[in-house]
Amino acid sequence: MTVLNKNYYPQKTVIASITNNMSSSNPAPVLEAAPEPTPQRVPPAINSPAWFRIPASDVARAQAFYAAVFGWHFLMSNPGYPSSKFMAFTIPGSSMMGGIAVDEDTVETRGARGGAVMIYLKVEDVGKALEKVVESGGKVAQESHIEGGHTELGSFRDTEGNLIGILRWLI
Repeated sequence: MTVLNKNYYPQKTVIASITNNMSSSNPAPVLEAAPEPTPQRVPPAINSPAWFRIPASDVARAQAFYAAVFGWHFLMSNPGYPSSKFMAFTIPGSSMMGGIAVDEDTVETRGARGGAVMIYLKVEDVGKALEKVVESGGKVAQESHIEGGHTELGSFRDTEGNLIGILRWLI
């Protein structure tokens, strides 16, 4: 066995075997690549960025853009969220994930709401985190709620008016 392109694939090792079948009519060695192992995703640490939402008027167009420019991998759509309305993605080599979601606002009105991209911080307890926000001078923008049966979400405005989301994954 031989390791191919080790420097080209810094996070993956591609193992291949070379078979030399000199007795056949094709004396050239045959390269047989072993399947690449699927890397295990490491979840983000508590109190760190874990998810971000990118609003879009055309999810398919935005998906094609981010896949082409940054190489993001898009996940199969959940039946509750058709791919025309929402597409989740992973970022190779990162624990950060996100989603592109339909936003009915225009580009001009997004800025007036406090920004277009929503960052979510992973927390252990959404309710307690929102209590700390208020105690520290921030304001709750959205109370704790369950979305899609898999994520507890909330959001707040910090002391500077920035809108930040918080989440706890239930699965």
